[in-house]
Amino acid sequence: MSEDSLIVLGVDGGATKTACAAVLLSTQQHLNQASAGPSNWSSVGKEEGLQTLKRAVSATLTVCGKSWEAVAAICLGMAGVDSPEAQAALTAAIKDWFPPNTLVLVYNDTVPALLSGTEGRLEGCVLIAGTGSIAFATLPDGQSARAAGCGPAFLDGGCGYDLGQKGLSAAAKGSDGRGPPTQLLSYLCKCCDGVTCLPGGCMLRQAGLA
Repeated sequence: MSEDSLIVLGVDGGATKTACAAVLLSTQQHLNQASAGPSNWSSVGKEEGLQTLKRAVSATLTVCGKSWEAVAAICLGMAGVDSPEAQAALTAAIKDWFPPNTLVLVYNDTVPALLSGTEGRLEGCVLIAGTGSIAFATLPDGQSARAAGCGPAFLDGGCGYDLGQKGLSAAAKGSDGRGPPTQLLSYLCKCCDGVTCLPGGCMLRQAGLA
């Protein structure tokens, strides 16, 4: 296959969606992109995460009119990949999807997020607030530090899960008098197909949220 037809894929995998984009290797021209559901192993498990990841990559290749053999390199920024062991496991799991000479790079999603804002220099600080939240910083001498990114059970703040949980709590408290009235209650009922808001948290149980 000629070098002019080879592509590079970039993947952003999280707990809500997985996005994949393709560029031409020779010119860095953006070709197209596609997305699928969540692929964070910590949220959906290894097998489902891999299936979702493969769907995202396959959909991207389809909209670009490319085959798996055209992939010269793929770089994945994956939420939940927090150790060298996890990086190695994901690399091994997807390596066979591509030709033997395809370069496969796997990082925590903070790394490509930081690089995208520093013109490729791995120095600075990045804060991700998506389904979960995490902060990562690194210095030119290689020292690095991170905060949060432990998952919903550890109450990472400022993320979609955290905001949703606080909204549900405020709505429940507003419905039974433990908290002040809030418009969140009516919005929640609309989202739950008009569930009647009953005392004692019954609203949440009837809506399948508790």
